[in-house]
Amino acid sequence: MFRINKVDEGRAIVSFDEETRITGKVSESFRQWCDENCVESFSVVVIDGRNLDFIDSMGIASLIRLYKLMSRTRAKLMITGLSQDISEILSTLRLDSLLDIREEDPSKLIEENA
Repeated sequence: MFRINKVDEGRAIVSFDEETRITGKVSESFRQWCDENCVESFSVVVIDGRNLDFIDSMGIASLIRLYKLMSRTRAKLMITGLSQDISEILSTLRLDSLLDIREEDPSKLIEENA
């Protein structure tokens, strides 16, 4: 369901294999998957949200948790490719001031943060 593309030891793109709704159990699975893949250990992580269909409060909590883990080491977490609905939810919750939400292609963001 989740995929990590390690560009090198310090940079990675996290994506979803298919249309995904991060709710309830999927949110917990995402947290565990991030832990198992040591996602927070990268210096730059781009979450490719093109296949993210829906996110609820538990899914948002997973993103915030990952952000907090990465910010401890001053690592960058960027999210791109979100639908307008999800972007509006994050904006309404004022999380767009916390999370680095972009519109660029994930590969371009990785290259810009070499």
